[in-house]
Amino acid sequence: MIPNGQKRDEALETRMKRAASKPMTKEEVRKQRLSFVYGQLPSSSTLTREEVAKLLDAREGV
Repeated sequence: MIPNGQKRDEALETRMKRAASKPMTKEEVRKQRLSFVYGQLPSSSTLTREEVAKLLDAREGV
């Protein structure tokens, strides 16, 4: 259901379905995981994105 009389964008929906059906590469999953973990850190955290990446890589055995 589309709220407030907004129009449905068929082209956008088609692109989204195509993207959702495409398997993610290992690198894409890694980047997404890094982004999620880094985003969950409190604003008071002193960890950098690079430090989080190193920690995640070490945890994954990379």
